[in-house]
Amino acid sequence: MNKYENRSFGNKIWQSRRKKKLSQREVADLIGVDHTYLSKLENDRVEPSPKIIDALAKHLDLNAKELTYLAGKMTQEDSEAFEELIKANPQEMVALFRRVRENPSLDSLVKTRDEQIAKLQEENQKLKIQLLEANSELNKLEEILAKTVDISPIELSQLQQVIKGRNLTNWRHLYGIADELNTTITNLVYHLQQLGWIEIAKGSKKISLVQSHLNDDVF
Repeated sequence: MNKYENRSFGNKIWQSRRKKKLSQREVADLIGVDHTYLSKLENDRVEPSPKIIDALAKHLDLNAKELTYLAGKMTQEDSEAFEELIKANPQEMVALFRRVRENPSLDSLVKTRDEQIAKLQEENQKLKIQLLEANSELNKLEEILAKTVDISPIELSQLQQVIKGRNLTNWRHLYGIADELNTTITNLVYHLQQLGWIEIAKGSKKISLVQSHLNDDVF
């Protein structure tokens, strides 16, 4: 078989050496090995060490990372990244390795990647739907709870009398007012909000006074 028809680590070295018009002995001397060892490298009969790969890349003006891949190895950086990938996606990596063993080609990897992306997109869409359904159920529950709250009337004159000198933004004061009025804190807060005297943002416990509705005679 013609060497130019075979893309491999040895073929890459052979082509680059020939292009630079260097003999095996000359290249072997440059990288510090015997010429017979270089011959074995060019025929893919031995595996190069990272040191040899770097030396060949330097003297033959080649890409060290590409040579590393052609030698069937990974860089230290790639190895660390691959380990993190396996840890983060154990199930997906099992499927990937199985596919690679069945068909060790780039097309197989691309197909597996596309399948995994499609699967993740499908799962993401399902999660979005579940989240929307959960929010809808939560809203319905909040509406039901709002309707079931025991709301009883409070005399406005009595309320105005009791809240004098009280801080309506302080929950402790509100509980004290509720006790004096013999009502629940929920009922008191409901009436204060209906009167436009206080505001409580949804999902918050912070109370704010509505200044435009305050009556100095009351407070």
